[in-house]
Amino acid sequence: PPDKQKELREASVQLDAKMREIRGSGKVFGSERIAVMAALNLTYELMQSSMSSSGEEQKLSKLEAQMDQILAAKESR
Repeated sequence: PPDKQKELREASVQLDAKMREIRGSGKVFGSERIAVMAALNLTYELMQSSMSSSGEEQKLSKLEAQMDQILAAKESR
């Protein structure tokens, strides 16, 4: 879609950079294999980022619950 073109270009730049990095390592040969390795690496990074964010959200939820308990205790005094 036209409103997503900027994001798609940025994604293609990231993918190209990852493919160049893999190609430069000299460990993987062939465009298709390099593309698959780049996709795997980017997916892994995305999953790690998502898991980190999820963990942070859980910490914030716990802190919020603790704050609610403390405030409720103070109000009942």
